[in-house]
Amino acid sequence: MVFHPALLILTNLLTCWQFAYSAAIPNGLLNLRQGAYQNGYYGYNGQLQNKLRFQEPNPQNFLDDDVPASERSPQSQMSLSDIIRRILPCDASGESGFVEPAEFKYHNYDELTSMLKGLAQAYPTITRLYSAGKSTQGRELWVMEISAKPGVHQPGVPEFKYVGNMHGNEVVGREILLNLIEVLLKNYDNMDCIKTVVRSTRIHILPSMNPDGFEVSQVGDTEGVQGRTNMHNVDLNRNFPDQYGMRQENRQQEAETLAVMQWIKSYPFVLSANLHGGSLVANYPYDDVKDIFAQIGTYNQSPDDAVFKQLAETYSQAHSTMFEGHPCPRYNQDEFFRDGITNGAKWYPVAGGMQDWNYLNSNTFEITVELGCWKYPNPEYLQQFWQVNKRPLIAYLMEVHKGVHGFVRDDQNRPIANATIRVEGINHNVVSNADGDYWRLLAPGDYRITALKKGYTVARRKVTVVKDAPATVVNFQLASQQPEDNSAVREDGNAPQQFDEASREPVTVSIEDEFREFPHQQLVVPSVIPPLAPTTKRHTAPTGPSSEVAMRGGAPSQGASVGLSAFIILLLICEFYLGF
Repeated sequence: MVFHPALLILTNLLTCWQFAYSAAIPNGLLNLRQGAYQNGYYGYNGQLQNKLRFQEPNPQNFLDDDVPASERSPQSQMSLSDIIRRILPCDASGESGFVEPAEFKYHNYDELTSMLKGLAQAYPTITRLYSAGKSTQGRELWVMEISAKPGVHQPGVPEFKYVGNMHGNEVVGREILLNLIEVLLKNYDNMDCIKTVVRSTRIHILPSMNPDGFEVSQVGDTEGVQGRTNMHNVDLNRNFPDQYGMRQENRQQEAETLAVMQWIKSYPFVLSANLHGGSLVANYPYDDVKDIFAQIGTYNQSPDDAVFKQLAETYSQAHSTMFEGHPCPRYNQDEFFRDGITNGAKWYPVAGGMQDWNYLNSNTFEITVELGCWKYPNPEYLQQFWQVNKRPLIAYLMEVHKGVHGFVRDDQNRPIANATIRVEGINHNVVSNADGDYWRLLAPGDYRITALKKGYTVARRKVTVVKDAPATVVNFQLASQQPEDNSAVREDGNAPQQFDEASREPVTVSIEDEFREFPHQQLVVPSVIPPLAPTTKRHTAPTGPSSEVAMRGGAPSQGASVGLSAFIILLLICEFYLGF
């Protein structure tokens, strides 16, 4: 049989494509989730587009336009006391004496350390300054705990965390978290509603997850990359174990990543937010997609999609401009996020992200908030960023008090740790803490909830979750059926948090050993969600294909060019040997 030359060439190309692809993908050489998909290098139809600019853009274009008061969302105009009073009863009379941050400036590592130590010393009864670990260069990852009983988990009190500056050159989150710490402490005695929040919540704030990157970042950076990664040039938000497998950037966890993973496993966090920069939107899980060749705009919903939408909208609606869905219209007029929120994978897929890891490996629900298009704004704009974010920061914190919570005890009224809390119809479980207390975030609605643990009877309850109301209290009593077994039953594959029964404190877990292989969870099959029509706002949504494809944190990936080059080399070698 004689083959036509064109057919022979096509056959060779297909053979070599399969060879190069199969060799590159397992070894992390070609990774679309880290390269072409990452950070805005693709267009509406998935075509590669180079977003590099040939001249420095006007920084003013990276600031969002203000919204007239008449057009703002009701939540963005509420007082802080009213935001708190919607969930926790408190006296709003002290609002007039609200103390704002003393100054708005950037704090390098030494200044940040000095400020946090000073505040901890000034407010010793409601603070505890501790380190979650160290950076690659040995800097402490400082965490400020603010609570009525610092250093102690109070049974029935939910634990909350904020994380900032994961990308070292995205700095607004770092500074507004310092502002938030200062405001919570300085208004504790003169505002009853602030005091109520502190007494009702154990708050942990990590202003900078990447202090090394911050030290080499540059003021005024609009959409650059200097300081984004850690000192090993690794993007920390691509470095967590991923549910869909190992990639080049999460093949080995960095010091900062391991420290934060250990931190998450050591405290019974309920809710969290990770603050970034590069756009203006609240982004929620899932961040990644199973199929690396999935169509741009593929919505990969988690089992708790309704809860995550509620969480993201809470931040967006309390922000004076985010809810409009048009980040920095003078910079990118085509970008649009309905209601200022987006599913991470629908925006663009990210493998190895922190928010998905939180959700799949702990009791923690986390979203990622992009605070603005200007990554490292000039210091004179810091006060403006604080003013538009102080309400969302408090409003989002209040979400930790929603859903369902209670205790799981045995027939002798003793707490049961690591009992599984399962909600019918939602394929994601949480577990009870050392004192038997649990928190399960849920959107408004009617539910059937089950508590179970090996060696005990199973208990079920019907419960109603009311909108904008404190969490519904549901307690469970499980009768012992055999000698107590302290292991958790987690059919969803989530790694349970371990507790020491004598001290009632979390037990330190070896993250290096436990998470080299990522525990998989039974997931909802991803679905493609068509673009939604925009509501009436100051700006109109762009027509044509969805434009939710801008840079999240805005940095090109070196892995993209290296991986693509390696792939091409493999392709050429194959063709050479086949005689092409």
